Amino acid sequence: MREDTALRVAGNTAAYIFGNLFSRIFDIVTIFILARYLGVLNFGKFSFAFAYVGLFFVLTDWGVNSILVRETSRAEGRESLLFGSGISLKFGLSLLAIAVVGASLMVLREPGDVKLLVAIVSFNLLVSFRLPSFKDVFEVPLISRLKLRLSAYAAIANRMLTFVGIILAVRFHAPLWVVTLVYSLTALPAFFLLISFSRREAKPSFRIKLKEWKFLLKEGFPIGLSGIFFILVFQFDMLLLSRFWTKAEIGLYSASRRMTEPLELIPTALFFSILPIVSRLNVQDKARLARIYSRALLMMAVAAGFLTGVLSLCAEPLIILLFGTDYRGAAGSLIVLGFYLPFIFIWHVCGSIFIALNKQRFSSWIWFTALLLNIILNLIFIPRYAYVGASLARLGTGMIVAVLGMMCARRLVGPISLGFLFKIGVLAVIPVAVLKFVLPLPAWLAVVLFCAVFGLGLFVLNVLNREELLFFSHQLWSRRRPSEHP
Repeated sequence: MREDTALRVAGNTAAYIFGNLFSRIFDIVTIFILARYLGVLNFGKFSFAFAYVGLFFVLTDWGVNSILVRETSRAEGRESLLFGSGISLKFGLSLLAIAVVGASLMVLREPGDVKLLVAIVSFNLLVSFRLPSFKDVFEVPLISRLKLRLSAYAAIANRMLTFVGIILAVRFHAPLWVVTLVYSLTALPAFFLLISFSRREAKPSFRIKLKEWKFLLKEGFPIGLSGIFFILVFQFDMLLLSRFWTKAEIGLYSASRRMTEPLELIPTALFFSILPIVSRLNVQDKARLARIYSRALLMMAVAAGFLTGVLSLCAEPLIILLFGTDYRGAAGSLIVLGFYLPFIFIWHVCGSIFIALNKQRFSSWIWFTALLLNIILNLIFIPRYAYVGASLARLGTGMIVAVLGMMCARRLVGPISLGFLFKIGVLAVIPVAVLKFVLPLPAWLAVVLFCAVFGLGLFVLNVLNREELLFFSHQLWSRRRPSEHP
């Protein structure tokens, strides 16, 4: 990867990550307050409503956003028309999704208070900053021009407003439905802020062209299909839990998921940074493409290995600190989900390669396979182990997605050495096993020792060297103005 391109990718990724990490602080604290205020049962109802509506979020996009990013990165003179067509198309899809949610309430076998929560949460299909929504189309110009920091600013504004709104709701002892309404409506100001950022970069042309709609839907269909499989994979466990167990178990499982989901912004940021760059590459330049792919895998594996170790060693103290002693049982689920992170990090790298090279059908087949496996694993584990079983099913699904993703990516970019993945896995698993089961140490001390062993091991096993470390440091912190061309 050329230095100027690497600077742009790393700077864009870092800005997005740090901005969203700041916003996630507010998000985590907000959820912490909500979980304590609502209690395990009501928090389970709150989480179920979002999980149920989450089944329909894919209908708001159908792969259009990723295709818009790819095409506006390549387009010469068609950006405004493509952007305008994307906005009008996604708005129509979002209204359709809301209508489908409303119709589904007639057959949903849940109490009236839960149905009311679902109806309120469906508004998020338009403006949510936490899940895919109509809002996402306004990030396209920011992604294409590697200005994701502006998207991060809007996300920060959203989280801060939500935090203030929930504080007020708790202060005045608002009922569950009011809390849910506040949690949803506070996205509106940040939504309009994002629109203003987007218009600075690209002014959409709203001349409706069915040809553009047809192109976006045709190209996005494989991504949308994989999105359906993806959504089913990651929401099916919540729905199955509600059939075999109570909303309390959903509350515990949601607590552990809330701890790991914010961490997925790291591969998401890299995905959005790599996609425009790779989309502009000459497909025949396999050597350069392989270098980008290998470097991205290394970055994600190191980050995920570190996070897995830390979560494994301090899962219970973290859960108790953030959610209270009533949620202590979620610690086992959090440990399992910590080991799921490396696999989903790897998948995001593979997914960006598929879309950039017009091979998004690989994603569809991979997630269809993952869905079948996920259903089987959930049906086996959830009746027996409740929310821990749901976590085990998610871990197994992540493994198959990562393996299949790397196998397909190998066909596109050619063979690369993946020995560093094995070494990072060893550095993450063995120290955790020793510190957790052999040495009876306080959690904070175990984490400190793990960080030291993991960091030193990266150099001893030659996963990273001094040159690599300087390279990453230079990418993340250099203030040089990058070139406009990759």
